[in-house]
Amino acid sequence: MPGAKYELLAVAFGGKGRSVSTTQELESALTEMLSDNNLWVLNVLIDSSASMKAAKFGWLTSSKDISKPQEPKL
Repeated sequence: MPGAKYELLAVAFGGKGRSVSTTQELESALTEMLSDNNLWVLNVLIDSSASMKAAKFGWLTSSKDISKPQEPKL
């Protein structure tokens, strides 16, 4: 959801959170995260008008009815 402040979830639980929208902000936040032994949520804002690569994920593009229990496969 655009505009959602997901990073505040970490702050609410005593951690740290950042919202980033540029590669420079992302690099800086990742450097800070990796040097800190804390709970983190990194909210990476993605341009909704950017072109996307086609992705095929069976679990995502499947037409299976997930409301019916599946028998485990052995």
